[in-house]
Amino acid sequence: MAYDAAVILMTPEPAAEPEEAPTHRVSEDEAPAEASAPPGRRWPWILLGVLIVLLLGGGVGALVLSRYLPSMAGDRAVAGAKERGFDLGFQSIDVEGVLPWDDEPARITLKGVKLKNVAAPDVSIDVEQVSVTMKGLDPASVDVVGPSVYAPSLPALFAFEDAIKSGPSKSIPVTSTDVRLRVDRIAETLPLAVVAEAKQITAKDGVIEIEGLTIEPSIPFVDLGIPPVSVSVEREEDRMWLRFADVKAMRLGVNRAATRAFLELDGLGSGDLPKWLPIGLPGKSVTGKLDIALSGPDALSGSFDAAVKGYVPPHPRELQGILFGDTTKVSSKVKLDGMTVLFDDFSIKAGSLELKGGGNLGLSGTLKLDLKGVVPCSSLAVSAIAAHLGPTASMVAGRLARGRLAGNVETRVTVEADVRDVAKAKVIPSAFVRCSIAI
Repeated sequence: MAYDAAVILMTPEPAAEPEEAPTHRVSEDEAPAEASAPPGRRWPWILLGVLIVLLLGGGVGALVLSRYLPSMAGDRAVAGAKERGFDLGFQSIDVEGVLPWDDEPARITLKGVKLKNVAAPDVSIDVEQVSVTMKGLDPASVDVVGPSVYAPSLPALFAFEDAIKSGPSKSIPVTSTDVRLRVDRIAETLPLAVVAEAKQITAKDGVIEIEGLTIEPSIPFVDLGIPPVSVSVEREEDRMWLRFADVKAMRLGVNRAATRAFLELDGLGSGDLPKWLPIGLPGKSVTGKLDIALSGPDALSGSFDAAVKGYVPPHPRELQGILFGDTTKVSSKVKLDGMTVLFDDFSIKAGSLELKGGGNLGLSGTLKLDLKGVVPCSSLAVSAIAAHLGPTASMVAGRLARGRLAGNVETRVTVEADVRDVAKAKVIPSAFVRCSIAI
């Protein structure tokens, strides 16, 4: 509301000759009338009145502005979010620092916010509070408090991240605190969800940094016994890795297409494992890689290979001569069937001994393996003699056995173990001798 006023000051013209005024008799009871003030003396009072009206009008304008400004700012916030690729809804809005006498920068605070990015509409975000600091009519920075992010799958989450990193809002600094995240399904056929929390996530110019991140896997109606675990995020080519804070020698990764998952061990020893991962490891350390598909016809299938340093598999004394070295190599194809891991083409190799077969690992931690191998009779004879008579006798026996001793010894090893205590594994070796002597 505005008020306009004009004050016209007029200079009086020279007075004409006064006419003789009619005579008026005043009674004794009648007081003499007060003479009117000349026009030149009236204008300051008129100007003061106009100023008072203007001041009152300004106050009313401020009241009107404070009443309608939040609605105007809300409409502008919705339109601005749309320009930057977001659908925005909110319950209430506060506007600060927009009046002429405000010293603080302009700030718009939204509460009860719901957000969706048009480039990744499957991801929904509920936010307690969003504060936008303005520079003119454009946002200078955004502070987000208590966002809850829901993604139905990893591809949906990565699509949302790409929209933040390369979308029209990438140049605006965004700081999010007390972030909660849920990915409802890691793989197409695996009902495994991941719940994560982060103390702070910042995004600017296509760079996203995460601090204080913890993750916790979740399967409906199944207690995995794994608490929230602190991790850090590493990015490498087209992969994102999670490095476990209390297991530095282990990291878990996924490619950007969310079609394959990876596990890497770099010299992991039993003493390095935390309480939340109650697994016993043989030998001094394990180095290896696991690669598994998350989607497509081969979903939840893959392979692994590892080297176990300082470990030789259980064996009869007679095979000691062919089990040289202190490193055992293990490899296998794997497939997740429900809550059971199936092993196919499982191979364990130590020195000249190689056993192959299959097995499975249940959710309870029970590992079962059935492995078979073939040892030439000549090699077995040399090893057996060396074990009982010494290396010199084995050299003589080896020369005699070569060309004389034919055939093979078929070995079989069955293993049943609790992965939480592999030292107490139940190992049953057996052998079928098919040797012949040429005379």
